[in-house]
Parts: sequence; C-alpha cells; structure tokens
Amino acid sequence: MKAFFRVMFAPDDGGASGIVGTNDETVIEPTIEEREEAVSIKENTIEAKAAFAKLSIPESMLEFVVDKDKSVQEAKLEKFQKAWQSALKTAVKGRVAGEPPAKTEVSQTKFSDLTYQERVALKRSNPAAYATLLK
Repeated sequence: MKAFFRVMFAPDDGGASGIVGTNDETVIEPTIEEREEAVSIKENTIEAKAAFAKLSIPESMLEFVVDKDKSVQEAKLEKFQKAWQSALKTAVKGRVAGEPPAKTEVSQTKFSDLTYQERVALKRSNPAAYATLLK
C-alpha cells in the first residue's frame, strides 16, 4: 500500500481540506484508518516471516497468509502450514517411492574375478561401489 496518493491538481478544487500541494501537483494524505491498516499489515508481515522461518517455508508464500486482521492471519497460517506439510510429505514419498537399491558387497578379490558384463552391471547398478573398487 502506498503511503501517499498522487493526483493532478484540479483548478476547481479550491484548496479542499487534507490536500497539500504545489501549482501542478497535489498530494492527498491517507486517512488514519489507512495508516493503521498499513502499520497492521507491516507488523503482521514481520510476524508471518518469523513463523515461516521456524517452519522452513519460503518467504515467497507470505502473500497467501498476511492479513490486516491478526486472528484471520493466524487461521490462514495454521491452514497453510497443514497444507504445506501435507504437500511436502507427498513430494518426499514420491521421490523415495520404489524399492531401495540392492546392496552389492563386492570385495577387491571378487571384483578382479568378475567378467566384463558383470563389471558393467555393477557400474550401472552401483557407480559409487564400482569407483571405489576400481581404485
């Protein structure tokens, strides 16, 4: 929210109250309610940033939570937190879905006895173990 609203000077204005300006431009000062709302939103934004930092939620999501009314903001934050954790849990499950990789224990002596095809299969299935045994 902008602190001041700029409007072009109207010649028939005649110096209405609350308007301060020069010959070519005037500035309308915001009302007390508008100022209070702006301060409230700034305070709530600071509190929401702190809550997001605790929950490891990116600050880019603040716009979905910040509100001028603190109780509404707290309700939004709680709802957003639940949705965020649910989405994160689903994403993690999707990433780790499937069978865990089979452990292939191959010693240096066994590695030297492997055929070419077996070495290629080991390299494809477990590149870290292959690199370790190759040294």
